[in-house]
Amino acid sequence: MIILPTPGVYLSWTQGNNILIGLNNLVFQENQALLGITFPTQATLPINVRMSSSSHDLGVFDTFRNIKLYLTGDANQIAIIQGLWPVQGGGLFISYDGGKTYKVFSTTYGYESDPTTWVLLPAVAVGLGGHDGILGPFDSANLVLKYVIPEQATQYDIYDVQLTADFDVA
Repeated sequence: MIILPTPGVYLSWTQGNNILIGLNNLVFQENQALLGITFPTQATLPINVRMSSSSHDLGVFDTFRNIKLYLTGDANQIAIIQGLWPVQGGGLFISYDGGKTYKVFSTTYGYESDPTTWVLLPAVAVGLGGHDGILGPFDSANLVLKYVIPEQATQYDIYDVQLTADFDVA
């Protein structure tokens, strides 16, 4: 756990009851989500991650607009996860509809070096009444993440990549 000064506004991230980024007893924290261990031709168990506005924590009514998602991390690991593995049928997958459908992060989907590939948060992640790219003061988006390791994978490592969001505040 890393304890940081509380920023003015932020996206709060949780996994179940665990705070990944946000306030806990008035202390701003940053923790890691763990996707587990798996081997070639297998997938990790999917994890549910919730993203919400800090407005609830801070008692304000800011709206987050133009929310776009992408992956960040070590350049060598990103090259494997978003460059090599998707071509082989694997990679880090995300679902916005509770795990019914998945999209794989690749060099054309959520690639940090190319902002034109950043993914506008789909309304379906927010649910009924949601709007693409928008989190209102009391909205939350539900995402499901899983790794799929392709059969050809020969890279055995602990991958430290982060799902990151870019946004405007209004």
